Amino acid sequence: MSGMEESVGSQATTLAGHEQQLQMHEANLVDFDRLRRSNICILGLAEETETMIIEQFLETWLPTVLPGLEVAVGLQVDRPYRTLGGKPKPGAQPCMLIAQMEQYKNKMNMLAVAQEQDSVKYNGNKISFYPDYGTVMQKKQRSFVEVKKKKLQERDLA
Repeated sequence: MSGMEESVGSQATTLAGHEQQLQMHEANLVDFDRLRRSNICILGLAEETETMIIEQFLETWLPTVLPGLEVAVGLQVDRPYRTLGGKPKPGAQPCMLIAQMEQYKNKMNMLAVAQEQDSVKYNGNKISFYPDYGTVMQKKQRSFVEVKKKKLQERDLA
């Protein structure tokens, strides 16, 4: 009997250690989301549209496609890349382009200007701009959407 008690005790200790590690890793994920704070996602920009180095292309293209964009200290784009996956087939949705903006204010101004416009088009393609959120933040937002829907339904029924 004492052997079983020791076994259960050691398993409880191991479980507590694993729970502690899990909490630490979840905290690291939240910190990782903070690294994406200045990232912006550009959806709809056709593959191989950029005719020069992609940083230079975005720095010249963004002010032309978003008139009224006020830049804080100059539009500087760092580490732009397409999301993973092969090159899409002709006619398919192009891969998302993610770029880190040097200034957070520039990112927020860009999102605000893009939202004010009815639609942003380039070479006949509709271009959309979104903030880049990690999976932890997306899950939090999804849970909020469900609560928001319930509250709106309650308000309509009352």
